[in-house]
Amino acid sequence: MGVFIYAIFSLAYLVLLRVPPPEFAQPVLLVLEFMPRWVVFLPLLLIRWTRFTVKRFLVIITITLLNVGWVADLELNPWRPDEIEADFSLITFNMGTDIAQAKQVALVFLSQAPDVMLVQESEENALRSVMPDDVQLHCHKALCLLTRHKFTFQNAITRRDTGSWGTFGARYSINLAQCVVNIVNVHPDTPRFTLLALLKNPLGGYAEAQALYAKRELDHMRLQAWLNGEAIDVIAGDFNSTAVGPMLSRYWNTYDNAFDQVGTGFGTTYREKGFATRIDHVLFNPKLTALDARVLDDTGTTHRPLAADFSLPRECAP
Repeated sequence: MGVFIYAIFSLAYLVLLRVPPPEFAQPVLLVLEFMPRWVVFLPLLLIRWTRFTVKRFLVIITITLLNVGWVADLELNPWRPDEIEADFSLITFNMGTDIAQAKQVALVFLSQAPDVMLVQESEENALRSVMPDDVQLHCHKALCLLTRHKFTFQNAITRRDTGSWGTFGARYSINLAQCVVNIVNVHPDTPRFTLLALLKNPLGGYAEAQALYAKRELDHMRLQAWLNGEAIDVIAGDFNSTAVGPMLSRYWNTYDNAFDQVGTGFGTTYREKGFATRIDHVLFNPKLTALDARVLDDTGTTHRPLAADFSLPRECAP
């Protein structure tokens, strides 16, 4: 019975994560999306290990491996295209706004030397005070770009039209090699307030949680509509959504995820109070080839930088 419960629980967990939730259930399934992944393994405690057979063992191992890969989102990707040389590199990092974190951004940029670094929740004056003169910096509100290449700021999308505040998307064209690479820095709304409203008052706060969930989803809807028809090569930033959550699968499924394709491990980019997950992503147009994706060292904030290397299309070769 324990093995059967484990199988059903795992299947339910997987389906609920991967299938777009009905509107009335969205806040509840958001809790499931951000729940620690080890929860899916709890039914193992119900298994009577004294009554063990080879068949039961193989079933348990199969379910566990599927959970590790599909629910816990472990990426291995042993066959990365190492023989291809990278000609475009990018780092995304939600930095925080104080001067100490600006120094960390400068350290990451100067030590890693990416072609482009996208920063969220940033403070322009703090960044300017610590960056060398040969590094170009552009910010639209709290979204910033750092590069040594020539670039053009195209436009940005804010929440002003919806009665809120903040820029959550900024689009750039980077002159790189023989062509232009179109990049978008994004930071849609956080799930934090939806989760807090639900967890503090599961019944009385449910209507508020639904409204907050809709507000968060609106950011993804508007970003998708804003970029519709545009030739975008890379979209990166703090998506505030896990790789298995409905936001990425519903609104960004025409792009590939760099860490999913060539990363190794769980790719945790966010840690706070014992909670850990991957909510920062580098998405890219399939005409690019992802060569590597990796989470960089801890800088002392809740987020960690995420780096990705690409090979550009042949016509862009230096």
